[in-house]
Amino acid sequence: MWRRHRIRWIEVATNTHLVSSWSPYTVGLVNKVESVQRRFTKRFVCCYSLTYSLRLTKLRIESLELRRLHLGLVYVYKILFGMVET
Repeated sequence: MWRRHRIRWIEVATNTHLVSSWSPYTVGLVNKVESVQRRFTKRFVCCYSLTYSLRLTKLRIESLELRRLHLGLVYVYKILFGMVET
């Protein structure tokens, strides 16, 4: 079970509702979350023998860590340019 004090909670206000999500900030938590995608992508027949980075390339997806970083930067951009009410 995840301990609440080890998870950084992020609340995102949108026009219609409040979305609450979390982003792991320690290496151990990032690896645990990333291992879910690692196991899932390994189940594809075409990707079983490939390394994780090659599986991501072949399936044309990003790692979860990179995706979280990208979405965080997009959110900061929207805050800076007044596209999101804070």
